[in-house]
Amino acid sequence: MYVSFIRTLIVLDRELQANYTLSMLMYDPILKSYSIPAYIIIQVLDDNDNLPYEPFLSNPFDLSIEQINNEETVIYEFKPIDLDDGLNGMVSIECLNCTSSYFFHVTKNNLTNSSLLTTKFNFTVPDGLYTLAFLLRDHGSPIARERFYTLKFNLTHRSIDEEETEESFLLTTSSIPFMTRQKNFFSKIFLHKFQWHFLILLIISWLILVATALWTCYRYDQISKKQQKEYKKKQQQFEIQVRKHEVINPPITVLPKASTIPNNPQNPHDKEALTHDDDEIEDTSYDADHIITDANFVLTSGCATNESNARY
Repeated sequence: MYVSFIRTLIVLDRELQANYTLSMLMYDPILKSYSIPAYIIIQVLDDNDNLPYEPFLSNPFDLSIEQINNEETVIYEFKPIDLDDGLNGMVSIECLNCTSSYFFHVTKNNLTNSSLLTTKFNFTVPDGLYTLAFLLRDHGSPIARERFYTLKFNLTHRSIDEEETEESFLLTTSSIPFMTRQKNFFSKIFLHKFQWHFLILLIISWLILVATALWTCYRYDQISKKQQKEYKKKQQQFEIQVRKHEVINPPITVLPKASTIPNNPQNPHDKEALTHDDDEIEDTSYDADHIITDANFVLTSGCATNESNARY
């Protein structure tokens, strides 16, 4: 019994390559043959060796935020990055001094792995310069890695009436991402412009359109099937009429050319002439438009025989 070991020559890193596949063969020196290859799959476990980081906060600059009335205002959207895999790459964001000010809070979005820093709903934040501290922590084991960031922004407040509010839906800060601005815009339009009964009417109209489309497709399908049946019926009737016409009117048979030739020619010279004419008729019949069927051959030779009778 032989025992073998597989050793690594370098330190394996999951970020460079996660899986390795090895094929092993055993050689018999007596039989001089190889065994069936055995495949070994090696999966490299991830080591929590990367710190989470936030691209924007790594190169910070001051933001200018404007809050209209007491609406909930998005200040910043965090999109942390961790190069580790699995739980080692899941990052949570914690605001260290948001609870002391009672003005801001962080909302986690699990679908996009991002977090939103917003003002509290229905709360007016005083104007001023704010500095918030954030802790980014991954869920690696046995040790979770952390990184601290600070965010500085200048927040101002503006009070406007309802008419100006409807006209200022697009007034957002440059720090808010495009998709967030669009989401806020459409949500405000829906809340201010539309009511629930409009939504119900829209759903009912959509259902009516779907039902109409399905009924139209069903009708077209039935009409198509009916037309196909009528076409097949007409085709069968036409074939029956053609068969009846062939039975009532059989094809006209033409007498062969030999029946028009005299039985006893008196002059040998005439006999030779007739024989010569027959040869010409046969040659002509074979040369006329590549005639290969019996019916065409009989019809063509009959015409040639009439010409020979006209000579005599």
